Amino acid sequence: MQEAQFDALHRTMADEVYRFAARRTSHATAEEVTAEVFMALWTGRHKIPEPPDEQRAWVFGVARRQLLRAQAAEERHRTIGARVRAALGVGAPVVEEDVALDVLETHAARRLWDQLPVRDQEVLALTAWEGLTPAQVAAVLGVSITAVTTRLHRARRHLADLQQSPHEDTAGDRS
Repeated sequence: MQEAQFDALHRTMADEVYRFAARRTSHATAEEVTAEVFMALWTGRHKIPEPPDEQRAWVFGVARRQLLRAQAAEERHRTIGARVRAALGVGAPVVEEDVALDVLETHAARRLWDQLPVRDQEVLALTAWEGLTPAQVAAVLGVSITAVTTRLHRARRHLADLQQSPHEDTAGDRS
């Protein structure tokens, strides 16, 4: 991939990658993930497929892996911070909540979303929010198209069931 093609890919996909990450983590981490995605893409630009629809799926696959790495790093930092605070006998830091997160948490759709298992959230987000086809989702997740369509069917059915019984809280069962 030539530099001009990469620039076009960046212009086309940077906002989408940021939104993909921002729906799953903090805005600061989403910015870092977006930068890491395009650094990784630039480094491995010779591997990026030529057809635009394949490029899109490829980019989301890289974004997903970078996001998982960032989330794992955040979890390690939280764990280390908790251990250090425990060793020093200091309580958890007081952090002001993000107002936008408060609004999302009170919204009925967010409550339903939070009750869905992560696996359902992932397949629904990639198809509904990111607009990927089942074939592209399969490429991102590293599974077959049949697995994606099955997961999508089950996720939609699960969401419909949750809408029928909105008072049931299954957030603890996030397999």
